[in-house]
Amino acid sequence: MNDKTYFSKYKNSFKQIFAPESEDCAFIKDADLKCQAVSDKMLEFIGIENKDNFIGKTFPDILELSSHSDIKLIDRLNNKDTKIISGKKRATFLELLPYNGANKFYIHYKIPIINLDTGNCCWN
Repeated sequence: MNDKTYFSKYKNSFKQIFAPESEDCAFIKDADLKCQAVSDKMLEFIGIENKDNFIGKTFPDILELSSHSDIKLIDRLNNKDTKIISGKKRATFLELLPYNGANKFYIHYKIPIINLDTGNCCWN
């Protein structure tokens, strides 16, 4: 299967797993760090009501529309994403993030999307 088809099927599976009733904050980014799919709980967490304000955008673009706007945090997370993409290895991070006026700990699971047929990281 080619990479484009694989990524498309991956996005469709994501949408089924993280259907509206899911309680998980989750999203998929492409190699340009643009968001390609998002759970409703993630939209609620960052204060975005419309998926159209999320899909195809980078986190700095998205956060302009939300109450979260820590560009240093976004740069740090994007740097981690870039390393995961290039290294093709998953990683788990514990992050202290602001939410509703308080800092809370969150666990981030970052997993590259790899087409097993080609060995490539797959993107849109």
